[in-house]
Amino acid sequence: MKKFNCAERQTKLTEQSRLYLFRHGLTEANKEGRFVGHTRAPLSREGIDYAREIACQLTGSPVSAVYSSPVYRATETARIVADRLKLPVSEIQALEDINIPQWDGRRKDELLEDPSTGYAIWKRAPSAFLAPGAETLEQLQKRAVKAVEQLLLNRPGQTMVAVTHTVLLKCILLHYLGRPLSDYRSIQIPHVSPLALVCHDDNIYIDS
Repeated sequence: MKKFNCAERQTKLTEQSRLYLFRHGLTEANKEGRFVGHTRAPLSREGIDYAREIACQLTGSPVSAVYSSPVYRATETARIVADRLKLPVSEIQALEDINIPQWDGRRKDELLEDPSTGYAIWKRAPSAFLAPGAETLEQLQKRAVKAVEQLLLNRPGQTMVAVTHTVLLKCILLHYLGRPLSDYRSIQIPHVSPLALVCHDDNIYIDS
């Protein structure tokens, strides 16, 4: 398995640290085909069941900390998991969803019909999307990778859980696979199964 040097070496690790990254649960807005973004969207019944399934999956694991994107659907998912594990939830700004404020809460089919939104470009080649006031995939990937590396480097020997968003998970996965952001559409994030990252000594890698 290919390994990657940590971008910021803060300490020489002698213990393996592990981070399980999960997508948040489904919301009614997701089901309605809306671009949720930073909109406050509560979990649907299916989303709550999903969070409970994650919690059951982690019961008995040596999880020492639960982190979350500050976006509501992520924190709601994380709290269900954390309550089962009897741990608090710590929010991390850098794990929030991609910031494209002009799309928040709007139906995706409406965005697609309006060329001025740039949504057609996002659908075809998201790595090429660029709009005033909007975050790019490259910008998101940089802040996401930095966030997970700081967690793994600063907590040797710990097992952690973080709840975040599909776009962010895909960008992290592409980074550690050594693949370009242009491959974004080819990446799938399995339901319930986490993206597991491990850090040992100077290396962070995907634990498959």
